[in-house]
Amino acid sequence: MDDEAAIAQRIRQKVADLEVLFDDDVTEESLLPFEDVSQLATEVLKLDNEPELALKLGRLVFMQYATDVSKVALAGHLIGYAIDLAPNSSEALYWGGRIYERLGEGSKALLSYEKAHSIQPSAEALVGMGMLYNRMGDTRQALRHFLDALGMAPDSDNIKMNIGSAYLSLGNYEKSKMWLEMALKGDPDNYELLRVYGYLHSRMGDKEKALELLTSILHTHEDHPHLYDIHQLIGDIYVELQRPNEAKDHFSEAVVLSPDNISPYLRMGNVFISLQDPNQATVWFQKALQIEPDSTEALNHLATAFLSMDKEPLAIECLERILELDENNFEARLNFATLCNQNGDYKKAESVMRDLKPNTLEEKSIADQMWEIIQKGKALSIDE
Repeated sequence: MDDEAAIAQRIRQKVADLEVLFDDDVTEESLLPFEDVSQLATEVLKLDNEPELALKLGRLVFMQYATDVSKVALAGHLIGYAIDLAPNSSEALYWGGRIYERLGEGSKALLSYEKAHSIQPSAEALVGMGMLYNRMGDTRQALRHFLDALGMAPDSDNIKMNIGSAYLSLGNYEKSKMWLEMALKGDPDNYELLRVYGYLHSRMGDKEKALELLTSILHTHEDHPHLYDIHQLIGDIYVELQRPNEAKDHFSEAVVLSPDNISPYLRMGNVFISLQDPNQATVWFQKALQIEPDSTEALNHLATAFLSMDKEPLAIECLERILELDENNFEARLNFATLCNQNGDYKKAESVMRDLKPNTLEEKSIADQMWEIIQKGKALSIDE
């Protein structure tokens, strides 16, 4: 029987063989066979002291199957095992952060990145923290981390892109343009960079330039797996330019390219709302709900469409369903209260608004205005 060292060497060779097959540009055809990887992971996890091997295979699994949460969990077991064996491995902690982030556990991801950076400062960990802060809505904190990361990796075009994107989110379009153009000099064919640069021009009000840039991506990156997003951006611009037919063309393309993504269905429905065709809009909103039955966004859109068609009972069904899923959904409570107020049911309208918990100052202002409208209606009804 093989001893521990011989077994480890055999497994190490298997991992090395898989690395040869590894393809950074992952497609369905280039994916490593998951059954083989899973079996190999089981063998690695039985070894007593091979943190580097567990880390190497965990990273490999994550990079190959990042879009499949159930398979990312396997990478998590491997990386977690590596961290148990080598708790001060900054690389293992960094990849642990990547996995936590993919699994939606932002606070754990942040802690993992912070610990990795405290052990061995790295631009990668700083970028990871920056991306997390960005998703949490703290763009200024994200920008600080990206700038610190650039100090450690001054030639990184990816970090420059992140800085440009952060300035874009903050509304500082000139600085955003400067950083994105710096990144483009070093990486002129980067899909994400070109996408953000096109979107920047749309935000700056130069819609025609934005259309030119984004349309060029359709030709230069025609095989990119996220090309549906470009069609959506172009469609959004055509909506702003009040060119609904061209918007529909691009949203239709987005549906074809990403049929399980509800976003283009909702956009298509909203185009029909703008065309005052709520019947056709409901078709698209209902298609979205066939994909994601518990989508509060789709239900809100459908409720609005039903209201415009004077189909209040159907609208109420949608709103009640939303509040079952998310009792503090601002848009649903506001629409429900508005409907009750219009029907003279002021007590119900008050009850709906009283339970509302605004998340922003803007929402609080809108809620206060709605409360005043309800009180005025109530007072008038008493006077009558």
